Amino acid sequence: MLVLDPNGTIYPGSDGDYRAHGNQHLAADMGFPWVKFWAVWPVIQPKPPDQVPFSLLGTSANPGLRNLQALDAQVACARADGRKVVVCAWQFPVWANGTAPLKWNTREEVEFFPQDRMTRAEWDKWVASDRTDYTVKRKELIYRIPDDLSPAGAYGRWIRFLIDRYLGYGTNVAIEIMNEPSLQMWPQQGPSATSDPFAAGRVTVGSKVAKMIRTAQTVSIAYGHPLLLLAPGGDDGPRGNDPVPGSTRQRTMYASAVRVTLDGLDAIGFRAHPRYVWSHHNYTDLEHDLGADTGVRNRAAHVRNLLVGRWHGWPQTGQSDAPGVFITEGGARVNVAGSLDLQAQRIRRNWERMFRDDADGAGIEMLAQYLSYSAPYFDTGVCEPSSVGGSKRPAYDTWKGLPALF
Repeated sequence: MLVLDPNGTIYPGSDGDYRAHGNQHLAADMGFPWVKFWAVWPVIQPKPPDQVPFSLLGTSANPGLRNLQALDAQVACARADGRKVVVCAWQFPVWANGTAPLKWNTREEVEFFPQDRMTRAEWDKWVASDRTDYTVKRKELIYRIPDDLSPAGAYGRWIRFLIDRYLGYGTNVAIEIMNEPSLQMWPQQGPSATSDPFAAGRVTVGSKVAKMIRTAQTVSIAYGHPLLLLAPGGDDGPRGNDPVPGSTRQRTMYASAVRVTLDGLDAIGFRAHPRYVWSHHNYTDLEHDLGADTGVRNRAAHVRNLLVGRWHGWPQTGQSDAPGVFITEGGARVNVAGSLDLQAQRIRRNWERMFRDDADGAGIEMLAQYLSYSAPYFDTGVCEPSSVGGSKRPAYDTWKGLPALF
């Protein structure tokens, strides 16, 4: 699957727009049968439902209409090209998560649950600046998990809106209901058990993710499960040289995140429908060349093993009693891989591991490339940014040639 930049929805016409900069041709030329787009909730629905109801999001009453129409048009274009599509629900509007009264870059905003949004070092930097240094690194308000995750709440109605809207594009559409909750969302943990608010608390993100997973299935039941559902789009980090670093108040280590999510699902008696796919991201596997053949555990394979006997959704091809996993994002940053050639090499080596039906590849049903045109915030593209010419990198030819390898 080719995963395009979320800016394709946020800024129509940018590098991430399927209709722009030759992305349509790139997807076809590299042979990607799937394309992933982003339903950026705060952009598509900036006003609360009491001002613009969900039923009016497709009308001129919605300030986010242009962005919604851009997403619609890209989905329609990809489907007309014969591509299967993933639409990923991303971020939370401030009106839905209780942060609307806060204005960005104010003291009140910076000091709103700082222990869940920044490290102690960043907090100390803020205090040392006499509380005037607004460059402190912190999680944005749009990643705060709403309190109400029920089907009747705003999140449930958002998932219903997406299913209802994209059902009309055929059954070869999937809705990925969240993105990297163990990295992006907050809070990850409950309150500290000590007087130090920055000290560790009980990991709570798994129970929240479990509720989101259940809500999406509950909503989908009313439609007869026509579209695939994907969750949780798990981050495979922290991405460092240490293969299994610990969790913090700002993020939860990938394996811990899987375990606590499964625990949360067990606690609410959830069993996934066969058209519910566990999704995962595998940047670390590519960037650090992880796999059984190098003697270091492949994280995608590890996640899949953690699911065996506990997740009963989409099955591995040919094995109804074993889970299948979709890798819905992946790639290698050039500076981490070491060079453009090494980026391409990492992609090919990961494909060779994951393509197999045994060892590291057992149960892996999809691989993904993030991005087409590289971005300043994440240099994983198969092409240079269009602003500097968009020339193809060696990774482009690697993806284009992969089907011929087998």
